[in-house]
Amino acid sequence: MSKQGHFAAAKRVKQLNNFHQKHQYHESRAIDDDQLADFLLVRFALTTKKRLPASSRESLQRFLQEMIPRLVDNHGSVAESVDDLLPAMRTRVPWQFFRQVSEQWDVFQHFLKREIPAVPLKEHLLVIDQLTPHDFSMRLASSLAEQLVSLTTLQTKLPNKMKQALMVKMRSTIFDGTSIDWGKVRALWQPFSFDVDSAPDEKTRQWLLALLAE
Repeated sequence: MSKQGHFAAAKRVKQLNNFHQKHQYHESRAIDDDQLADFLLVRFALTTKKRLPASSRESLQRFLQEMIPRLVDNHGSVAESVDDLLPAMRTRVPWQFFRQVSEQWDVFQHFLKREIPAVPLKEHLLVIDQLTPHDFSMRLASSLAEQLVSLTTLQTKLPNKMKQALMVKMRSTIFDGTSIDWGKVRALWQPFSFDVDSAPDEKTRQWLLALLAE
């Protein structure tokens, strides 16, 4: 599998709480745009994170960390941000990461819908659309299918038309039109190893090892 990029480690809760003490929700006090990510990570740590299963808290926090700048770039579109984010992350995390995100998608998206419009920015950022769990699973299945085809045909140059046909077939193998069959995903990924040693720091490495053990 391709080497990981520099996946920024999530903020520690202590750091988040310190930030929260400095930036409380006051309508009269706007925060700078470059503080948006830290502000939302504070809110996530203090609210939604504690409602998640312990095993998936780090994954959802890191997903949020990667999602925030894309929501800004895409003017609050969840769909466009997910379409940008899935291919950007899939070579940096094992498939178990995406299973955790998909299982908690409703909780995660509820956080976005509730918290983002409430951030006291000078120009408020609104969430302009949403993805149902089915829509998210469909996008995720397409992204995983594309990655699997790339891995299995790495040494073979195939015409784009043939690659597209393989991707459609692979997607139908792991996605039945309703949900992703994670047992089949596990089986298909079995021949491929994931490189944890290129993690940018030890905390990330340990997190990746825990994901691989699931």
